[in-house]
Amino acid sequence: MNFHYLFKNSLKLINLSLLCSLPFIVNENVMAKTNFKNHLINCQEKSNCQDSLISQKTTPSFVTGKVLYQEKMLLPKGSVIEIKLVDISRQDVSAITISEQKIVTNGEQIPFNFKLPFNPKDINPRYTYAIQAKIFIDNQLTFINTQSYLVITRDNPTNIDLILTKVPSNQSPLSSFLGEWLLEDLAGKGVIDFLQTTVTLTQDGKIFGNAGCNNYTGTYQITGNKIKISPLASTRKMCTPAVMDQETKFLQVLPSINTIDYNEPFLFMDSPMREKTLKFTQLK
Repeated sequence: MNFHYLFKNSLKLINLSLLCSLPFIVNENVMAKTNFKNHLINCQEKSNCQDSLISQKTTPSFVTGKVLYQEKMLLPKGSVIEIKLVDISRQDVSAITISEQKIVTNGEQIPFNFKLPFNPKDINPRYTYAIQAKIFIDNQLTFINTQSYLVITRDNPTNIDLILTKVPSNQSPLSSFLGEWLLEDLAGKGVIDFLQTTVTLTQDGKIFGNAGCNNYTGTYQITGNKIKISPLASTRKMCTPAVMDQETKFLQVLPSINTIDYNEPFLFMDSPMREKTLKFTQLK
């Protein structure tokens, strides 16, 4: 057998194979170069694609409007108007502040214009957003919005006028009730030591907390010292019998509450039957 002949023909086959594949390699390189060139042309036509994309992501939008009230009174110098854009979608957490503005008066009077920026890419169309406002005179809450002013999503506007309500001076202001509270006494019979039974009241009308074993959530409305609490939804975990007994009593009493009062440092919630009083201290 002529080994030299076989070796020579093998080299020819290898070279032929390489030559056959070369057009595909060349074509791929040409296509890549062509695509890259087209991309550059498109970017130039759009006046710098990268800058355009960055601009689209960071350009803010705004919620605008006016703050008013109906009472015939003048605000003294140094009054503070606070306006917030908040996310109120989550039932079991406090409203999340997205943007806020503070106006310190220097003799100006209503209406006060506001302009709250937000980034559109941070807005979820399935979520609910609202505007909240307060007016403080000498650090005392004097006016507050008592209705929801929904904005942005679900066909709600981005320009809105807020009409605030005066907080009655002879009643505990709403701000005294807001926050997270720890149950100290249930119907005059105390509570289980080291058991965290809590209630949180938010400005946007949510009530939630931990009943001792399970989390619960609902809504509330306050007018003066009168409170109306909706039926509550809760999780369904099981704990020890003593914990479940206290939790059951607490969740039975809470929706029946119709009076709320703050007498520092305690928050009291009463039902029509006085023996069902709930007594809380505020958690920091």
